[in-house]
Amino acid sequence: MTRLTLIDATLDCRLYQVARPTGLGQTTEFIVSTPESRAVCNDPFVMGFSYTDRMRKASGRVLRALQTIGAFSGDERSTHVLTILRGGLNFQLRESLADAFGWNAHGSWFISAQRRLKPGGEGLWEIVEDSYNKMYQHAEVDVVFGDVVATGTSLQHGLQKLRELLSDSMRCRSVTFFTIGGPASGGILEKWREEVARTLGQQVRCSVVYYEGVFGVASPETPIQHKIDGTDLLRRDGIMAPEFVSSQYENPAFPLERCTIYDAGSRAFCIPEYLEDVSDYWRQMMEFAARGGTFSDLLRERCPEINPARFGKVDLGVLANHQWQRAQVGSSH
Repeated sequence: MTRLTLIDATLDCRLYQVARPTGLGQTTEFIVSTPESRAVCNDPFVMGFSYTDRMRKASGRVLRALQTIGAFSGDERSTHVLTILRGGLNFQLRESLADAFGWNAHGSWFISAQRRLKPGGEGLWEIVEDSYNKMYQHAEVDVVFGDVVATGTSLQHGLQKLRELLSDSMRCRSVTFFTIGGPASGGILEKWREEVARTLGQQVRCSVVYYEGVFGVASPETPIQHKIDGTDLLRRDGIMAPEFVSSQYENPAFPLERCTIYDAGSRAFCIPEYLEDVSDYWRQMMEFAARGGTFSDLLRERCPEINPARFGKVDLGVLANHQWQRAQVGSSH
């Protein structure tokens, strides 16, 4: 049974440590809940600058909380933000470090990574564009980075680029990874930590910070009708912060969304493409309702731990049409 232990709490930031039954060696996992990240993970119409600005504020709060409990000890000169283009830009970590600690001289690295399904790979993914690389040698580094993680392909790529930079003359003290994502991150980071310890003798302190939950990842076996396998992050089968679970009752659309984040890159930087994705899902839900599907049916499928009775009577067709219309006009209200 996975356990959540409340480690630090303020009105605007609740930080939990995750203890999985199988353990993760020396890599520490946290789940954090903030008003801003709950808005991002619940409401798909938080998008564009409003979306990344909320993530900036949330990340700043989390960094201060991690410093308070001793889980982040990087300083201004040693800390480098690794940005995986373009998903890593969503977390605004360079700006969040400045907000949290008043820093100005912390470093930034950039790499590109575009994933695709391997031809005939039966659900496996690969990186097909990684030509951009601006990472520089530094004697001692504390690395902070973030990405949306479903399969973890881009995360593995970023860690491999960091490993290639390390040597006897360059030491990594810590890696702090922020994600809206599924359960792969912790295991990937722990495997990397063990490999660096074995080959370089460097003991790296590694932490994963999951916003709002360790979400389920859609697969062919997931009993959901409308999903994108290997991409969608689901409330179903997730480990969620209590505050996030409670927030599902604020709006009957929240627990029904196809994905916790949809496509993070287009959500921030290409709104028409993003809204087309959201619109298409809610169009399918209108069709589902027209065939006789109900709010309770869909809720049991997508977020079975939520009690439909607490919402009162909800007409799925009306709700889906409302969300679809919002997507047509790009409303954030």
